[in-house]
Amino acid sequence: MLKIITQSPLPLHLDSFVHQLAYFFGYNIFDLKRTPSSSWGY
Repeated sequence: MLKIITQSPLPLHLDSFVHQLAYFFGYNIFDLKRTPSSSWGY
């Protein structure tokens, strides 16, 4: 999604990537693949 919003290639370095994520989406970003499945009731 970040690539679509910025219309440019993703940053090469993790620090730059995290900075851009925080800039566009804030600091409360959740990865649903890493969310405990027990919270979803499965």
